[in-house]
Amino acid sequence: MVKVSGAEFESAYGAFHTGLDKDEAIPVGYRLDATSVSGKSLKLYFFDYGSSAWGIWCRETCAADSRFMLLNMAQRPNKAFNPTASPSASPRVN
Repeated sequence: MVKVSGAEFESAYGAFHTGLDKDEAIPVGYRLDATSVSGKSLKLYFFDYGSSAWGIWCRETCAADSRFMLLNMAQRPNKAFNPTASPSASPRVN
């Protein structure tokens, strides 16, 4: 995995951020090059916001519909999280 910046970061982050609200802080970007056993390759870009991490996978270009969120299942959710849209949509953590 390598840290990315410049035009490469802007291209991946631009595709990732399509349709989302403007961020107050710009994340740190990383790229992971992956190759399947059949020889097909793709790039995974990760965006580290400090308290959360997101990603997008790309072949020749990146598409917003390939975004994903990274979850640390070993860590309990941040108690400061308070979903305002629909509290019943998220499971309650005690």
